Amino acid sequence: MNAAAGMANMALNGLEGDYSQGLVGKDAVTLAGAQLALAHQKIGYFFILTHSQALHEMVCDQLQSAGYRIELAADFDHESTSFDGFILALHPKHAQLYYGPAPMGREDLVNANIASKLKHTVAVADGRVN
Repeated sequence: MNAAAGMANMALNGLEGDYSQGLVGKDAVTLAGAQLALAHQKIGYFFILTHSQALHEMVCDQLQSAGYRIELAADFDHESTSFDGFILALHPKHAQLYYGPAPMGREDLVNANIASKLKHTVAVADGRVN
């Protein structure tokens, strides 16, 4: 269901995508079966959900070691506001997608006052997304 929605969204935007999922232990991660494609930078965009802090750090390290740029990330232990860590990584030839400030993580949200949260929300809304 989620892959179908993602593919439909890509089609609406004139893009193509491959929605692959591999398994690492009990965690689902796109990199599991993509080592050769990763080494040869055959994949343009990675949208990955991680299910532990260690896995999140390992995936970020693998992507960066292969030359990919981490565009947005929310680590599992401190930043994610869901039950998953999140990583959006781009092939080095792709232009930056998001120009706004980094989203506030859950620790930031807990510690920020309402004025700071509002100011940040406005800045994110004004961020240019290509």
